[in-house]
Amino acid sequence: MNITIVGDQVDRLELFSQLLDEEIGWTVSAYSIEKAVSKNGRGIICQSQIALIDLAYVSESAPQFIRKFRKLYPEIAILGIHFYRNEKLIEPLVKAGLDGYIHSNSRKSVIHEAIRQLLSGNKYTHY
Repeated sequence: MNITIVGDQVDRLELFSQLLDEEIGWTVSAYSIEKAVSKNGRGIICQSQIALIDLAYVSESAPQFIRKFRKLYPEIAILGIHFYRNEKLIEPLVKAGLDGYIHSNSRKSVIHEAIRQLLSGNKYTHY
């Protein structure tokens, strides 16, 4: 199973990669936001089943970025990570196309459960 992590904060990408690399059978790759939406990135990212997107540092609004990413990759489940803990702030992200949402301080077990739920075709929210 292939997971792509998308974000622009190198330390956060490394942290998420380490948390996911420990799971047997998961292949994890990380790309910048710019690379993820570029023509060159499309061939690589479209091989993933899940995109874990660090929404805290996208340059445009998070819902705009989600809509753009969803349009480029309609077949990939999108798991968003952000600092929001309020349902009213999370709701627009889900309406924009997220399949799942977790708070950026979520434990490894929550991240793994979110991915398993998305792989099963379910939605997942934890904040």
